[in-house]
Amino acid sequence: MNLRELLGVNLFLQIFDGTASYFILARGASELNPFVSAAIDAWGLLWALVYWKVVVCALLVLLYSLRRYRPTLPLRGLTFVAIVYSVLGLYLVFHLIHSA
Repeated sequence: MNLRELLGVNLFLQIFDGTASYFILARGASELNPFVSAAIDAWGLLWALVYWKVVVCALLVLLYSLRRYRPTLPLRGLTFVAIVYSVLGLYLVFHLIHSA
């Protein structure tokens, strides 16, 4: 998998995480991330999730843009983030299935 494909996978995982989080939190679950929780209290569920997902996607693109200066850093960073969000995605699917 090349770096551009890895970025695409990460962006897809962010969209999946945001969508799954919306459905889970809309059913009454509580957000564990204190930054996102504070944003939800201030702006509401939808806008808080959109805001934080846009921030994370921008950081992923920034990490990708470092490929010319530090070639191994984006590969390692995007791989790590993809692994973390894949595991989180599996957990969210499990939670959605068992809360239905």
